[in-house]
Amino acid sequence: MCDSGATIADGYVTPALLPPLMADLITIRDASARINNGLNEVRLQRWCLSGPESVARPTLVSVDEVPGGPQIVIRATIGRVGGD
Repeated sequence: MCDSGATIADGYVTPALLPPLMADLITIRDASARINNGLNEVRLQRWCLSGPESVARPTLVSVDEVPGGPQIVIRATIGRVGGD
């Protein structure tokens, strides 16, 4: 529970931050389409305070060739600037 009295975001708000946070980190070229197949696993360990700047820490897990093009798996941790 948030004891600071601050507004918090929970649920899918935090994972929804991933595309804009990672847009500058990942460049996909020569693709006619990009499909986000969703989330493999989500662990919400604490709430996200409203207002502070967020940061994504991505790790490339795998790149596999599948019919239609590569399948990329990325593990990402979302935190806040200056926070833990």
